[in-house]
Amino acid sequence: MLKVPFFAWFSTHLRLVVLLVPFLLQAWVPLAVLAWNSVAWSLSDEAFFYLLFPFLKKRFLKISLPGLAGLALVCWAVSVAMNWTYVLRNPDHLQVIDADVLNAFWLNAVKFHPFARLPEFLLGMACGAMFLKSRKDAKPGHSAKLALPLVLAGLVIAATVAHFSARIPYTVLHTSLLAPAFAAIIFGFALQPRWGALLNWKPLVFLGDASYSLYLLHSFFLGPFFFTQTGVPRHRGVGWYFLYFVLALAISGLVYRFIEAPSRRKLRGSPSGSALAGSPAVALS
Repeated sequence: MLKVPFFAWFSTHLRLVVLLVPFLLQAWVPLAVLAWNSVAWSLSDEAFFYLLFPFLKKRFLKISLPGLAGLALVCWAVSVAMNWTYVLRNPDHLQVIDADVLNAFWLNAVKFHPFARLPEFLLGMACGAMFLKSRKDAKPGHSAKLALPLVLAGLVIAATVAHFSARIPYTVLHTSLLAPAFAAIIFGFALQPRWGALLNWKPLVFLGDASYSLYLLHSFFLGPFFFTQTGVPRHRGVGWYFLYFVLALAISGLVYRFIEAPSRRKLRGSPSGSALAGSPAVALS
């Protein structure tokens, strides 16, 4: 396949990019998905998912626990099958499929398109509904007993996949393969076992709250700090890397404290007791 410089498409389609990115539509166009701030592709997907959420919430809460478990399994299987199909078909005719390929149409579609990531979102919603139902129907203290098995199972799955990661195709590993592991870990900690109380420590909670700001902003610091304009890695000492880490955390914390949190409060308004907020969901990466 003919390789095109990463920024070439953005520069030749500048008007389209200027229209897509501010309206969080870039993920719908595979070659535009990484324009400007590359990690903001997830915002584009999430905007679509949040649009669907109000229409799906009541339907998910009406499904039984076995039905939700089956739905989550089906969603995971569909996502994994989609990625394996890409690997087997290789529609972009790539000799090597890895993270360095940034401008392959179908690879970008499988990795970033909202429809391609929709099964993971539905899996997360199913887990969230399972969490609410299990908490409602369980006897006091009973559900917390499931926390340790769930967290351990998730960690074992994650460790197993990590051990064999070199043998797993990049496309499969990139998206939903670890979704069940993440769902189990999040579900387990959401049950609030006593041994997980350390995670309620305020500094850790704040860092967790600010982690999405860090995710969205880190590439602005990462690129210029670690690479020259020609893409050559900069050789820095340990002190420089520590300084980068501290600055990235500090700036992300300030953005969360003074921009993200106030904006979220204004958008949410008064809290709703029936909302599915705070339920476990599988993150996009």
